[in-house]
Amino acid sequence: MNNQELDNWLDLAGLMPPMPSDAAQKLYAKLGVDTSGKHTFLPSLITRNEYSHSILPLMKQELNSDLVDFIHKRVEKTFELRNKLKTLQNRIIDIVGAGNFSALWLDREAFSADSMEHRALMTEAVIHIYSVEALQKIVSLFYKHEIPMIPYGEGGGYNMGVTPMAPAVTISLRGIDHISEIRASRRSEGKFEISVGAGVPFKDLVAYLAKRGFVLRCDPNTPRAATGGIAATGSNGGRKAFEVILHGRAVTADGTALCFEADKYETDCINNEPFLLARKFFSIENTVDFENKYSEIKKKRLKACRTANSTGVIIPLQGMKANANMLAQQAELQEKGHENTDGMLDAPTLPISAFVGAEGSTGFIYEVTFEIEKPLEWLQASRWHFNNVDAAMCATRAIKKLPKHEQPEYFEFISGQSIRRFLIQDFPTVFSQNDEAVIILAVEGKSKEDCALRHMLNEKVAHEAMLNSQYKVTDVLIKMEKTNVLLQSEGIEQFEILRKPREELPKKLRTKCKTDMEIRTEYLGEVLKIVARTNPRERAEQKQDVLFGHLTPNHTAIIHWNIGGFDLYDEEQADIAWDYLENVIGKAQSLAPTDDKNGSARFTGEHGVAGKAPFLWLNYIPEKDFKRMCSIKDILDQKDLFNPDTLFLRTSHARALRARLLNTSAKFIQESLEKTKKAEAKKLVQINDPDFLLLASENYAVAEGQRCTRCNSCKVCPVVDAEHELEREKKRKSKTSVLPSKRNILMFMEKIAHMRRASEQTQDKNAVDKIFKVTAQMMKESASLLSKCFYCRKCDKACPVDIEIHPLMRAYHKMGKLPSMGSKLWGFIYERLMGEDFFKSITYRLVAFFILLGAPFLYFMRKLSFVPDWLKSYTVPPTLAFAHYEATSEGNKIESTDNFVIIANDLGTDNFIGHEKFANETVYIRYRGCMDTFGKPEATTSVDEYFKNVLHARIVDLEKKMCCGFPFEADGLHERAKQSQILSLIEIAKCIYRLMQECRDSLNKIPQFIVFSNCPTCCEAIKEMRTLLKSEDIREQVRIRAKLPEDFDMLSLDFSIQDTAEIAMNLIKKTQSENLPADENTLSLNKVTKTVGLKVPCHNTKSATDAQIELLKMYYTGVAAYDRCCGLSGTGRLKHPKIGTKISEKLFEQIREEPPSAVVTGCPSCRDGVKMQRDILAAKKDSIAEFEVSGIFEQILKDCKKVAS
Repeated sequence: MNNQELDNWLDLAGLMPPMPSDAAQKLYAKLGVDTSGKHTFLPSLITRNEYSHSILPLMKQELNSDLVDFIHKRVEKTFELRNKLKTLQNRIIDIVGAGNFSALWLDREAFSADSMEHRALMTEAVIHIYSVEALQKIVSLFYKHEIPMIPYGEGGGYNMGVTPMAPAVTISLRGIDHISEIRASRRSEGKFEISVGAGVPFKDLVAYLAKRGFVLRCDPNTPRAATGGIAATGSNGGRKAFEVILHGRAVTADGTALCFEADKYETDCINNEPFLLARKFFSIENTVDFENKYSEIKKKRLKACRTANSTGVIIPLQGMKANANMLAQQAELQEKGHENTDGMLDAPTLPISAFVGAEGSTGFIYEVTFEIEKPLEWLQASRWHFNNVDAAMCATRAIKKLPKHEQPEYFEFISGQSIRRFLIQDFPTVFSQNDEAVIILAVEGKSKEDCALRHMLNEKVAHEAMLNSQYKVTDVLIKMEKTNVLLQSEGIEQFEILRKPREELPKKLRTKCKTDMEIRTEYLGEVLKIVARTNPRERAEQKQDVLFGHLTPNHTAIIHWNIGGFDLYDEEQADIAWDYLENVIGKAQSLAPTDDKNGSARFTGEHGVAGKAPFLWLNYIPEKDFKRMCSIKDILDQKDLFNPDTLFLRTSHARALRARLLNTSAKFIQESLEKTKKAEAKKLVQINDPDFLLLASENYAVAEGQRCTRCNSCKVCPVVDAEHELEREKKRKSKTSVLPSKRNILMFMEKIAHMRRASEQTQDKNAVDKIFKVTAQMMKESASLLSKCFYCRKCDKACPVDIEIHPLMRAYHKMGKLPSMGSKLWGFIYERLMGEDFFKSITYRLVAFFILLGAPFLYFMRKLSFVPDWLKSYTVPPTLAFAHYEATSEGNKIESTDNFVIIANDLGTDNFIGHEKFANETVYIRYRGCMDTFGKPEATTSVDEYFKNVLHARIVDLEKKMCCGFPFEADGLHERAKQSQILSLIEIAKCIYRLMQECRDSLNKIPQFIVFSNCPTCCEAIKEMRTLLKSEDIREQVRIRAKLPEDFDMLSLDFSIQDTAEIAMNLIKKTQSENLPADENTLSLNKVTKTVGLKVPCHNTKSATDAQIELLKMYYTGVAAYDRCCGLSGTGRLKHPKIGTKISEKLFEQIREEPPSAVVTGCPSCRDGVKMQRDILAAKKDSIAEFEVSGIFEQILKDCKKVAS
């Protein structure tokens, strides 16, 4: 738990509905924030004492008593809840473990938001659950002690169902990640079903099913969401979730375990009603019968359990989950000493609508059974571009009138507004300004001919409908791009490319103002026109709507509508936007005749408009129906403890509070950002001034927060997955919580910055100092979580807006004014091995000697079966050589004082151009990594040989043995890393200057400089070095230390960065395009009948990976690619051996799927990481460990020279 001091603070503004303007003005002096906004608010951190003695008396003086009571009760409940958690702490830990109960402010912020832009309150604590038994115990305990609870899955949703609206505790179900065997469907002949734990990421489930030849016809429209979240929210306006969910299990009040399933009446509703989620609990009309049925279920006192398999063991997900899950379950069954039984197998059920779409307000869904099917063998897809919305809708309606079995399996829509706002920039060759509507569809068929005929039928009816409506098809249909008829078992890459723009849209949107509407297909065109023609009351020129969605087989379109162009953190603009949104919704829902009971459209309340979804949704619900919904909520949750004040807002104060959202671009935040920019531009401050660095880091967090789309793609983190899996296997045994995702770290930093800026508005120095001190303490107590980051940067690769973890960690360090996150021991080791001192080579040789000396003992330790694998990590030392790479032994210098060596066949010349024919205006400068110099010099000499004797190219090798700085960076030694980068820049600058000088002396054109490396980590570090050169101060420092002339223009110091394989493939392709005969001096390399596995480094760029795979395919008949993290990450596995070992086990799962004869990679750390796990497995006589590990070029020369000879 937090220390006593932090427990005394709370964010008051998050507990307050909008204040009257007079009261807000008086509160401003105390809080530093304007509390009158009906749309936005800023966090204001105060102590309980300040609230009692300063704020509460003022509120009693200025506000109505009912409003004061509403706020005061929430404040008191906050501290009452904290006291309850302290009292129950030991009991909670007994149930879930110490590392799964956290009240760190970083964790609280991390689990208080989903992928929506907005947040409200922070949760009071976070509890991670890894078994259904633990869930039932926790819910029972909390219900007894009246502790409000909020469910949390992956945090990938867009509906703010996980955002606290009242003091509560968040319960994460991510650890309930089981998955059952695939069985025949209980509902539909020829279909199947699968039962899945609530914490299984939906995308992982889809990939798991695809590998086994099945498909789940439900797209949650979110890059990352848990299956439990999809069920709880209804997903995509609700219809698809209801159509594919057959059965589920949940825990409700008092820990009651129960099942839910659709009966015949509910199934008829799902099949025939066009709108579902607009009416919560739509299939429950008789509340008395419902209550009686629920009472009977409660009396049974069922124990929560998973759906049992015939083997008693749940099959694990391949990929994000491990085979070790099965072993853990088997051990668990043995330990319990009972047979596989399912105590809930024949239990009576409640309707699906009692839980699906209820946003966790009626209980915790912990398992969902989906109906899945085998897709037909063949698929054909097309993308239709229209310049006329009416024509597109005419074609759509015609296709939707086809019998269900003839309609497309995939049918998506994108509006012209979306294309012009986003897609035309990202896909300029696909879209044009003339696109007003685009539809993407795909059909399946049992045979190639059947599939083609189905697609032709869709085309035919669409064309005929357009002709009948007086449209000339060639005039309105700009183009139709169509895939071949694809055999799905061989891959559907053409289809993936075709629909990629639609898949990318959700990641691009900052979901500040977004809603979902269910629209009957026949009214879709009219709704689109309403959106296009309706203008906001002001600022109409700013309007930037984005609309896209999918069409269901039940004559309904689910449209996602994002209102852009307005700063919704500006109170005035927010008011305009919300008014516009309500105007459009009102018109869209009024298109059908008055006697049509269904209407034209419904605002669902799902996804929608951030926290305002329920606020606006209630405006369109008849009072009688709302009372029905509330009575069902009360039956299932008498104490209102499940997700309180989220959906069922019964008072005006609760509604007003729900409509307010955390403001992240307040005026004084923007002013602060501008202040930093002006100070930098005018040199008003010293760049190294601590106060400026603090302000700059806070503003960096806010600026990056403005770019973050909250898509949650960064949750691909292998450390997070490894920690969850270790916990699932009861091996983690940690007292700290799991590493937060990059998004959540950033949101926490944003909030800290807001709190500090707000305190400054009070102009009270004591208040400012106090807020800085307490927020710094919040950051300090959470810093240990960040030390678990392996810096693999997978989160960076996944981020659609390129937010990077390195500068974010640096900013966190500066914001908290924290000491170095790295240990002194590792700092000393890095300095000896990666530093710049004279004894570096000697140190490496000494370490290599001791490794050789201790090898027999280490091998003996690996053989001991009772030693766990994570501990054996210390028995496999890194690869180090006695003979190091010496550039001067491999090539010549132009002048003896040069800091580089030219490596080429023509050693007698001083020609340094990359290639006489194909790169005669390019110079290849090699930056050798530490480990390719000291660890495995063969990886470097093989590149030399390949470039000289196969490519006939020249390398300019930087002679000095340098470090790119990444090892220091990964250990939190940020300033030391920057120092190493500057030293490397000095060497690069010296080299380029000398080569430019040579060109000028010989009157030659200045060439293009490409700095390359085998090591992808070095390549990334060099890119960061290049960014450093944007600073005038750094440029001048480099110029002086490199001893370059004063008149040398440092801006001309330009170079690009590539991987070694990229340069090699570029030259090979140019050679092949010329179709030149083989040079007699060319080293002959023949293709080998052998499978090699490329360990794709986490730091690889896509172009580097493509080049490496392409290169290997030239020389080997079989090439596999393994893209999971190796788990070593420099020294990450040694610092966190359990996590690193688990990550490595995940990699070897992938290797087992395609066993290689050799694993190759350019990354030295990956080579050691693979070797470490291989040697541990080899000691167990595991057959998968019978492969060699080497560099890419090293292995090619070793294998292919042998064949050629």
